[in-house]
Amino acid sequence: MKKVLLIYHSVGGRTAFAAQAVTSVVKCDVMELTASSIEDVQKKIPGYGVIIIGSPVFYNDIPEVLSTVLEKADWSGVRIYPFFCCGGIYLKAYRRLKDLCRGAVISSPLAIRFDSLDPFDGKTYPGSVKEDDIVSCCMEWARKICDDEGIR
Repeated sequence: MKKVLLIYHSVGGRTAFAAQAVTSVVKCDVMELTASSIEDVQKKIPGYGVIIIGSPVFYNDIPEVLSTVLEKADWSGVRIYPFFCCGGIYLKAYRRLKDLCRGAVISSPLAIRFDSLDPFDGKTYPGSVKEDDIVSCCMEWARKICDDEGIR
């Protein structure tokens, strides 16, 4: 059976929320990436054939803490499934991830848009995405990973 690792970096809790929905479907090890966990995450990567990477997008780019981990790892033979939590454009972030993870097979990303959800009062506004919709979307994407990789 393939070993699966989910690495995520979360600042406001949105990426952590999406990661939790993914792990409700995919049986995997989970590591939250923080400035103090960089070395631990880097040491863990070599033992996995499938890695799910969750990241917020800031100014159309991935956070520096994530790029630090990605640029130092050996990605040979690894399959990566990225997801991005963003308020808009994420394509530069996806291209940067691809550049940093040379040697990996990288799937098309899941982009989760939270752009109209107010994180302070929890209310939704016209055109906003409901949390149930985000959970459903993440779970559907996770089931596709399981099907593609032959895991459960």
